[in-house]
Amino acid sequence: MSPQVAAAAVVAALIRDADSGRLLLAQRPEGHGTHPGKWEFPGGKRRGGESLDQCLVRELSEELDVEVVPGRCLGTVDRPPFRLYFFEAAIRAGTPRAKVHARLRWVEPEHLLDHDLLEADRVFAERGLRVCAER
Repeated sequence: MSPQVAAAAVVAALIRDADSGRLLLAQRPEGHGTHPGKWEFPGGKRRGGESLDQCLVRELSEELDVEVVPGRCLGTVDRPPFRLYFFEAAIRAGTPRAKVHARLRWVEPEHLLDHDLLEADRVFAERGLRVCAER
């Protein structure tokens, strides 16, 4: 029996515009190593010794030039070798700008699936939209 390898943790932020309720999506640039042109919830891989909250704060500072307050974890999606953790996040300071992405877009929740999302983000969005639709 082979030993199980722990999945690498990746965090993704659901940042909601307080006025409109829209969610922030980021598009990977052409020439990006993996999945260029795909849309995603911003975030990234956890570094050794970081908590998930610390990772979220660091990644959003690096990618969007904003300071955030991590909220609750809304769920996970496993896509070996990764486990993605989807968190609510509120902007404490700054205005999001695309430092590493091609574009940023504020999207109505019901239009998330109109975008060419990364697979894990799509799975999460489909789950979330179903939950919201059942309320």
